[in-house]
Amino acid sequence: MILTSCSSLRRRGASSWQWRLLLVLATATCVALLFSYSFVATMSKELQKSDNMLQGGVHENQNQIVNHEHEGGIADILSPTSGIFEAAKNSATGTVFNNEKIRKYVGLSYYDKNIDSSASADDSKLFRPSTNESILEVLRVDDPGYISNHCNKWGVVTTIFDPTKAISRVASLPSWCLIIVPDTKTPDNYMEKLLQLQREKDNSDSDLTNSKNNTDSDLTNSIVDQDMLELETNNINGTTTDHDLSNKNIIFLTVEKQKELENLQGPFGDFIRSTPWNHFCRKNVGYLVAMFLGAQFIFDFDDDNYIKLDIVSGHPLSILPDDLNLRNTTVIMQGANAFNHHPIMGASVEGSWARGFPTDLIQNKATQGIAAYQTDLPISGQTYGVKREVGVIQYLADNNPDIDALHRMSKPLPITFPLDGASASAVLVPTHAYSPYNAQATIHTRNAMFAMLLPSTVPGRVSDIWRGYFAQCIFADTGLSLVFAPPKIVQVRNDHDYLGDFEAEGDLYLKSGKLIEFLAQWDSKHNTVPQRMEHLWIDLYERGYIEETDILSLQKWIGALYQIGYEFPPLKRRFRNVAVMGQFNYADKPSVFHDVMFWVQKNREQFDTVLAAGPFSEDQMSSFKEHSIDVVQGKDDRGFYSPLENQMNTLLRFKDSDKVDGVIYVHDDGIMNVTELSQGKYPFPHNDIIGSGDGYSYMDIRHAPSMLPTSDGVFKYNAKRVNDTMYIERNNLAYRVFSDGHIEDFDKTVNFTDLRSAMSEIGLNKWHHFKRAFCGPAQVKVAMDTESKVFREDDGSVLIPPYVQADFLFVPTKYADAFADAAKLHLKHTVFIECAYNTVASMTKMKTNATSRSVDLCTTWIPRRGDDRHMRDCKNGKNNYGFVHPWKLGKQSYSHWSETYDWLQ
Repeated sequence: MILTSCSSLRRRGASSWQWRLLLVLATATCVALLFSYSFVATMSKELQKSDNMLQGGVHENQNQIVNHEHEGGIADILSPTSGIFEAAKNSATGTVFNNEKIRKYVGLSYYDKNIDSSASADDSKLFRPSTNESILEVLRVDDPGYISNHCNKWGVVTTIFDPTKAISRVASLPSWCLIIVPDTKTPDNYMEKLLQLQREKDNSDSDLTNSKNNTDSDLTNSIVDQDMLELETNNINGTTTDHDLSNKNIIFLTVEKQKELENLQGPFGDFIRSTPWNHFCRKNVGYLVAMFLGAQFIFDFDDDNYIKLDIVSGHPLSILPDDLNLRNTTVIMQGANAFNHHPIMGASVEGSWARGFPTDLIQNKATQGIAAYQTDLPISGQTYGVKREVGVIQYLADNNPDIDALHRMSKPLPITFPLDGASASAVLVPTHAYSPYNAQATIHTRNAMFAMLLPSTVPGRVSDIWRGYFAQCIFADTGLSLVFAPPKIVQVRNDHDYLGDFEAEGDLYLKSGKLIEFLAQWDSKHNTVPQRMEHLWIDLYERGYIEETDILSLQKWIGALYQIGYEFPPLKRRFRNVAVMGQFNYADKPSVFHDVMFWVQKNREQFDTVLAAGPFSEDQMSSFKEHSIDVVQGKDDRGFYSPLENQMNTLLRFKDSDKVDGVIYVHDDGIMNVTELSQGKYPFPHNDIIGSGDGYSYMDIRHAPSMLPTSDGVFKYNAKRVNDTMYIERNNLAYRVFSDGHIEDFDKTVNFTDLRSAMSEIGLNKWHHFKRAFCGPAQVKVAMDTESKVFREDDGSVLIPPYVQADFLFVPTKYADAFADAAKLHLKHTVFIECAYNTVASMTKMKTNATSRSVDLCTTWIPRRGDDRHMRDCKNGKNNYGFVHPWKLGKQSYSHWSETYDWLQ
């Protein structure tokens, strides 16, 4: 009734207050209906369960955890303590879906083995030769040569309606081919009607599809006209026509052909046979056939999503650039795990969101992203700065885009997005973030096609969104990315009942947020994509997102992909077993918030757990928390001492974690070579303490240079070559400090009464910081402190290793307590980190018998320090550097810093 009134008011030109009142009433009614529906559905299930019990047993799926608590029958089920009335305990709210496991899958797991993907699914390989020949026989294409030579880009659509211009436009795209998957309700003369439609002049909806600068009122007037698709209108070049349609590039999979495919041997036929009729997921058949025919790109679209016409030529816009390069793509940065792409892409209606975005986050601005920089993004391949391959391109749609029923009932239409100009840019979704993408106007590249399977046990309004979320979880570990592109599409939506959509979308409203939480934390020990997919879908089944039928369908899908020769992409996994703590020495720069966000996100491409530490104010801490950025609040000491304390606190935080095995401390102006640090292994090796040095570990004192004098009585110098520049570090060597303050060299050949005499007689260290109170003298105080007793050698001395640049150190969490004891001793005496870090690490080793190793450091102190010439020296050097310093965010742009980070990997 309310919707009828809305339509009436729209026709009569209602005032804004009338609109607002009715929208509020409509929203309230929908929410009430949703929870009423949930209550009734739950009641129905419980009553059915009771009926089964009264008949002598519970007839649930054998793979579900059976609840035997309600054996007293219907009276017990309806008791105040039963689950159905649990919400009544608090009359102000209801129950909330969570990610608890509610059942256990006990069926077969075909890929739950530690096997290489090339050796998987041997059974399906046996059917490959006969499958290839049999599929071609069933398809009976008019010109197989044309398909093999011209069709590596395929559109796939399923429909039960008469053909539309949306379908004919895809068919007319140069170098594109089309698979149409009819269902049992599709008109028998569909292809005849499609060919007839193609012969007609394309005057339909040109006002809408050709107008790049239409005002909202212009669009509204076009939409109100119910005969819009029949209008005879001209663009600036006059009447337009689509290209001639040829049967060569169209495969119409008749119901009869699909049934023939069902009879093929092996997983391919099994999968087709298991795909339900009269369901949205019938599209899966088209995807599989396109992949078999060699598709490198699949345009997954609906019959009410129209590719716009070029305003000059009148032909459909190209949906892939000729050079396969997305120009000026905006790289998004944010901390939150959910990303709402509508605001940053310029939605004409404020507060807009896409179908499937978590309802509880639609007003959370932290999910709306910030533009970090723009770059040209190759669709096929990688580029420094974005070292990930595009897996999916989702085109936005103008007019009536893919939004949920709640949006449609509470906000006005039409909605448009910029297509041209500075504000029109494709956006790259961060690796760690999840954003809903659909099956209405989406391109999948070859490496991402494994993830196209639509689950069949959920409503169609949920199926493609669930698919997209599941896919992004696997994409994060395969180096694949999601991109949203400006609207080359206009949606002229088929008739829908808003309340019907609202009911069908129930899982999206109630589960999407929890699903993202689950996927963001999910991990698997399996080493191939098929194994991880199966593991993920089983976990999702056990938590109530999908049903067992979907697992069986996935298993047949994977087998079918092997059978047709599809190659799954290799894993490029992020490290989940170590945390990275980035040290920011200053928090008063205007850019610090964005710097921290960018730095954290960039490192999250390699590591799952990333924190930022610095002297942040309470207001800054609050802002970081709002944006889901994990931070450590440190002291404001210009980074002289606090990095040690921050790493200590982070180690203590994670020491009992069953996930984090170690903590990497790295300054924000340094870049790690993760391949060198991890030695190419997965998970991250976490037995050694890892430092950065020059060919040996300064922490390993017994292998450090000696202080023995030469024959002429002059003590040795430690000569080093850094970036082909020879310089001398005068006696930056290990020495011993005793409890009375006297000093001996490592080999106990010389003896000095105090640090001053050692420095004056041999120039123990010519570094200007060493003689200051916070370095050498402070280390003497540490050695003289009674608390250092546990760290003394057998002769009563404390070994002091050489100083070193203290911008990086990895410590396993199993050494957290020992590290903390040594760190607290140094913090007590305020020892400068470049003097403290190696001693703390050495003391940790002594107390725990830990082992250590070092990676090569690329640095310099000459004038080109930290500029492009310095980085070129590092790039051209003979060593595989594990750490480069400095490379400051404030000096480099985000894009240049990102490019360098990617180069080093």
